Amino acid sequence: MNTTILSLEIRVGILEDRLACIERYSNRSQRKRDRVTQQLEVVRAELKKEKESYYEFLRMRCPG
Repeated sequence: MNTTILSLEIRVGILEDRLACIERYSNRSQRKRDRVTQQLEVVRAELKKEKESYYEFLRMRCPG
């Protein structure tokens, strides 16, 4: 497994946990929730791009 993908998977998990914690305690500001949600979307997009690139590399390396 690609270490970049693994690192991004870990970051997604951390941000999901952070968002769940923020949502659990409603006294947190909406701005903080929005910021974490935005970070999560960016990291998920990076992860998707990295996975597509990695799988394309594997297809080229191991055709068929």
